[in-house]
Amino acid sequence: MNKAKHLNNAAQITFVDRIFVDVKVHLFLGDDGIHKKCFLFSAVDCKSRTMIMIKTYSNDTQENAIAFLSHIIDDNNFKLTYVVTDHSVVFQCKFHTYCKQEGIQHETKQPSLRH
Repeated sequence: MNKAKHLNNAAQITFVDRIFVDVKVHLFLGDDGIHKKCFLFSAVDCKSRTMIMIKTYSNDTQENAIAFLSHIIDDNNFKLTYVVTDHSVVFQCKFHTYCKQEGIQHETKQPSLRH
């Protein structure tokens, strides 16, 4: 399960200063009637709140987080300056090192609770 969904607005963006990347577990009922899960990675432009990309993976690892960010960089015509994530384990050491190698500043934020 490794499908990417590009949203229409993504092709129009040429420069994105800061994106927010997140991962959520998605539970669903498979065709065989068995409950399954996948991990939904998403990227949003922080300024315009435009969804840039959604992609699912079978597990939530740092390698998949890196692959997701790499996919965003390689498949779109924009340069990233900052990537904002939460403190999830998938955005830790390896992910941070990858960002640094790509010249992207990695910021971590506590999730905000909206009432």
